[in-house]
Parts: sequence; structure tokens; C-alpha cells
Amino acid sequence: MSASSTPIPKRLPPEALRAAARRARGQADETTLLTALRESGNAEVDDLARLAQVYTAVQQNARAAEVLAEAVERHVRDLSADQLPLDEKGRTLLADLSAAAAVSASYEPSIRALGVAAANRT
Repeated sequence: MSASSTPIPKRLPPEALRAAARRARGQADETTLLTALRESGNAEVDDLARLAQVYTAVQQNARAAEVLAEAVERHVRDLSADQLPLDEKGRTLLADLSAAAAVSASYEPSIRALGVAAANRT
């Protein structure tokens, strides 16, 4: 959270947090809003991917790797529910995760996400 931002209630409806994050794109509050959405357990794959982009932009690559691993896991769960194999979006998330892990030398999130993706071989 930036020094100028105000605390964001985590109990806001997910759509309100998501809409506020879109309006705050590129501003300091975007990270806070996306983090609140993630911490509430209501972040969608695209929300997580955007939060990872924000972390990468400020060279917080270990955080980006952790968020990308969560995005991969969520995406794979969504695909599994529909009995679908890993798709292009999933492969792109894995590639981004691999890059973030390499830059930050934070491989545990990558290993965890690869395990989930490998288990989904439909």
C-alpha cells in the first residue's frame, strides 16, 4: 500500500474491488485493490495475472512468482472442472512464472504450479 492510499476493506464485494482496480490501473492503489481481492479469495485468474504484472514492473519478482503460481493453480482447477487440458493461457502463465522464478531464484512456486499442471493431463 502506498503512503497516500487509504486502507481498502477486504469485505467489499469482489466486483467492487475488481472495478476499483480497473479504474486504478497504473496508480499506487491498484496493487492494494488487487491484493485485497486476492486475500479475500475472490481473485480470478486475470486479476492474479495483472497483480503479477504490477509486481514484475517494480521488480518484486518473488512476489510475482507466487501470484503467478496461484494463477496457474486456479486456471488448472477451472480447466479440470470442465475436463479440459492445459490451454494457451495456461502455458503463457507457466512461461511467465518460469521467467519470474528464474529472475528471483524463487523456484518453489514454480515447482508447485508445474505439479498441479502436470496432474491435470486430461
